[in-house]
Amino acid sequence: GYTFATSSAAFALSDVPFAAAKALERFLKQFERLENITVTPAGVANFTYSAIPNPFIGLGAGADDWYNTMSDIYLGDGGIIAPGTIPLFELMRPSREIDVIFIVDASGDYSGPPNGGYCDGRQIVYYKEYATQAGLKMATIPTLAQFAADVPGLLQSVSFFGCFEPDVQTLIYIPNHFVVAPTNTSTFQFFYSQDEITNFMENSAAMMHDQPGFEDLPTCIGCVLASYTGFTS
Repeated sequence: GYTFATSSAAFALSDVPFAAAKALERFLKQFERLENITVTPAGVANFTYSAIPNPFIGLGAGADDWYNTMSDIYLGDGGIIAPGTIPLFELMRPSREIDVIFIVDASGDYSGPPNGGYCDGRQIVYYKEYATQAGLKMATIPTLAQFAADVPGLLQSVSFFGCFEPDVQTLIYIPNHFVVAPTNTSTFQFFYSQDEITNFMENSAAMMHDQPGFEDLPTCIGCVLASYTGFTS
């Protein structure tokens, strides 16, 4: 198999007024290290998608193998698709036959206290609504009101959704939250010091093993994964 990763859609501006697009373009041009950025409506496609050299060019001979003639593959991150910043749609299609999905929600949904700059659960709530409309089965998850009422419970710990529901994938929801270092920096912060990078890495690891009241988290994750192999204990 192949794995590609890209991040490109934070400022996808195809639907914003021309004046706003030009204002953001002037802002971004202050950073000389950011190259090949076009933020005008006429060139928005060049900004919205990342062009990656096509490793499959020349492979395959079928009439429908369009991908083997393209010099570049254009990719975009999950922010491009509905309903939000969590790209679950492709993973939840039944043809994928996926049993467990880890969701790391690093959205900056909320600017005020008590959880400013971190996610507030709305992205997975939006996706639940979208999945229902699209006819996709999805695990039962809390409502946005329940997320708000249970701060810090649901937003400062790892949650499991769908463990005992038939015919749905198990969702392991990992909201970005403070454990040992702040990770709620602005999307507009383009450059990070080595200390800030280290803080992000350490906090990410801590989110998975420093969970007061949920010290068995690694065991629980292992149990979920093992259950789909037919192993029981």
